[in-house]
Formats: sequence, C-alpha cells, structure tokens
Amino acid sequence: MSSAKTKQGKIKAVEANIQDPLWGVLENFVDLFEKKKQTIIYAALGVIGVVIIGSIIYGINSYQKGKAQEAFSKALEIYNAEVIKPGTTENVKKSQKTYLDEKQKYKEAAEAFDRVAADHSSVATPARYYAALSRTHFDATKAQTELEQLSKQSSEVSDLAKMALAESYIAANQLDKAIETYKQMKEGSAKLSKSLIFYNIGRLYERQGKTKEAVDQYFQAASTDASSEEGRRAKDRLESLDPETAKKLPPEKKEESDI
Repeated sequence: MSSAKTKQGKIKAVEANIQDPLWGVLENFVDLFEKKKQTIIYAALGVIGVVIIGSIIYGINSYQKGKAQEAFSKALEIYNAEVIKPGTTENVKKSQKTYLDEKQKYKEAAEAFDRVAADHSSVATPARYYAALSRTHFDATKAQTELEQLSKQSSEVSDLAKMALAESYIAANQLDKAIETYKQMKEGSAKLSKSLIFYNIGRLYERQGKTKEAVDQYFQAASTDASSEEGRRAKDRLESLDPETAKKLPPEKKEESDI
C-alpha cells in the first residue's frame, strides 16, 4: 500500500507540475517557437542584416569622407605652396611643395580642386570656390563667372565668393560692380564683419572721387566696430577727409582689461 501511495503521490506531483502556470507559459512559448521558428529566424537575420549593412555604409561614408579630406588637403597644399626664385633654397623644407612660377602653381591648384569637386560631393562647394580663386590669377573672366554662380548659392562659401567676386571686379577696374556686390553683402551677410564691408565700400567711393559717399561709409565702419582693424583704418581716413565728421564718432568701447 505504501508503495502504491508513493507511486500515486509521485503521479500527483508530476500532474501538479504540469498544471503549474509558469510551465504552461513556457510550453506555449516552445510550441509557438516551433510553429513560428522560420519567421523568427528570418526576422532576427533581418535585424542583424540592417545592423551589418548600416555598419558597412557608415564605414564606406567614413572612408569616402577621409578620401575627400585627403584630396582636398593635397589641392590646398598646392594652392598655399610658396613661389621661390630659381636657385633659392633658403628656409625651404625638403617636404615643402614649392613652385618657380606663380601662374603655373595656380593652374595646377585649379586643376586639383576641379578633380576634388568632380570626385567628392561632400567637399564639392569649397573645392569649386578654391578653384575659382586659383583661376583669378590666370583666367579672370572664367573666375568671375564661377564666383558669380557660387555667390548666388545658399552655401557656406557664398559670402566668401561675394568678397572674392568684388575683389575681382576691382582688379578689372569695374568699381561700380564691386560696390554693388559689397552692398549686397551688407544687406544679407551675417558671417562677415559689417565694419569690413563698410570700409571696403568707402575705399571704392574714395577711388572714384566720391568723397561724401566715402565719408559716410567710413563713419559707419568706425561706428560699427571702432576696435577692429577696418574700424581704425576707417577712422584714420575719416579724420583725413572730414575731421568735423570724425569728431562725431561715438567713443570707442574699452575692454574690462583696459579699465
């Protein structure tokens, strides 16, 4: 009897375990997994695939970005290379790139930046800007066209392109165009110093013999930022052209360290 009770007790114990709620949940999960096993595996592989592909794309982008920066740096090295006289080697490092002819240097720089712009979209705009700057030294007409295009774009170099364009107009003695370009910068530029823009317009008016207009621009330049280099230059020109107007300038703000 005792053995029968024991067996019966064991059977009841097993039955109790089978009826345990947690066991039921686990059993249902196992059954569900067996039925949906293929779907779950494919879903997991899909997630892993997204992660792997994302990592590959990130690696490719990082690689391409690195290649773009490397190509841009090499072109910039040409642009910044020193032009030396034949036979001159003083103070020139062996690793430093040098040229004997300035025009040749800028031609090679323009070609290098053109290649960068064509091959690397991430740095295409600044590369085009430097290519145009290089061409101002040997093909002013084409350089102006390129700078005009860049100046109309909403990009990080548009203000710099306008500045370079204005200077190219000055080099071509197209002073009215240069003044108009600077006025456009005065209205919309947030990156370049307003004092610098006012001063440059003033010097152009002065070159044209328009003293009254020049005085007005110099006054605004000195009033906007008297402590800047352009502000001081504007004040000097103002004192030379119209001392009475110069006296109306607001006092220069002193830094705390100057007090």
